[in-house]
Amino acid sequence: MKTKFLNALILLPILWLFSGFLLVKDGDKIMISMIVISIVVSIVKNGTSIIKRNIKDNKFLFLLIVITSYNIFSYYYHGQSSRETRAFIGCTLFILCFPKELLNDSLLRKLTLIGSISCFSFVYYYSIMLHIDRGSWPIIAIPQATLSAVIAIIAFSQFTYSYNRSQYIVAITAVVFSITAILMSETRGVFIAVILSFVFLFAKHFSQKKFNTKLVTIIFFIFISIGLTLKSDIYQRYEQTRIEMSDISRGDLNTSFGLRLLMWQTTPDMIKGHYLIGSGDGYINRFDELYNEGLISKTLHDFRPAHFHNQYIDKLIKNGIIGLVLLLLLILIPLIASLKKNNIFSDSVCGIVIIYAISALTDVPFYYGHPLMMYLILVSILTPIKVYNEKAYC
Repeated sequence: MKTKFLNALILLPILWLFSGFLLVKDGDKIMISMIVISIVVSIVKNGTSIIKRNIKDNKFLFLLIVITSYNIFSYYYHGQSSRETRAFIGCTLFILCFPKELLNDSLLRKLTLIGSISCFSFVYYYSIMLHIDRGSWPIIAIPQATLSAVIAIIAFSQFTYSYNRSQYIVAITAVVFSITAILMSETRGVFIAVILSFVFLFAKHFSQKKFNTKLVTIIFFIFISIGLTLKSDIYQRYEQTRIEMSDISRGDLNTSFGLRLLMWQTTPDMIKGHYLIGSGDGYINRFDELYNEGLISKTLHDFRPAHFHNQYIDKLIKNGIIGLVLLLLLILIPLIASLKKNNIFSDSVCGIVIIYAISALTDVPFYYGHPLMMYLILVSILTPIKVYNEKAYC
């Protein structure tokens, strides 16, 4: 009983990640308290041997330490998001002290179902019951949809490796709840990323001769059913996108996507003189300088973006070439490490990485505390995990 209680305290950040973290605005800040409790209990229970083992076994941990160190440097040198820095420090220390064997397949399946219900409940409560605009949600729509997408891809991976009826039902229920949450949030970029991630995993299974026609049929009907249920919301978003594209083709860039294009066009001027380590919070002053020089429009200047709606460009401008390279490594290393493996955990990592990599083209999933912590914790833990009973899975 004592061991179970201590293990529960060590797992506290993971339990929070799939529950309250998905529901409250300051979930990322509360996560730090959970991490502190987990670290203390883990060291008391396991001693420093767990730290030594993780340093030896988890090669991804070294990259996290490097990125965390660079973020701390950027924070004190020219300004860096305190949210991002706090997330990297907290997650790195947690991974350093976490016994990865505590997060097994059975527990992850239960947590995924809880997480999917949490995501759906959040969107349903604020959009349907309270009729609050998606931009005013406690966790705004795009990062919230990213969280739902992570849950969806883990549930999908669990579905493809289920070996009894109860596991199939739990996994497919989690897929339905999380995909519905994404569609209700009306986030185009994240939805496209999820679709492409699903396609990638289908192709991965096909290349390994594990393509399941029954699986394809079930997933197809799920998407059709959800689509028909939410067809009015989907059509409204489609019409909005079509009108925006029409306006852009006529030269009117004062739209959501048009302003993104204008921001991206400023990149060469924004990074001038700050190629290596970026300009940090100084990008705001550079933005004003470009406006005074007539290089950006008044509409874009008045918009005053907190970020550049493209993670790669945002990282290049704020943290330079070094920051961009570290971001690419954060994406590529877990993807490459998981590509040749075929189990629930490696498929989940591949799917999560693809979602973030594609979403990063039109948003900044590594900028917000919630999706950043979700990525760091899950990818760090799931990438090195080995499934010892693969023969049991179909």
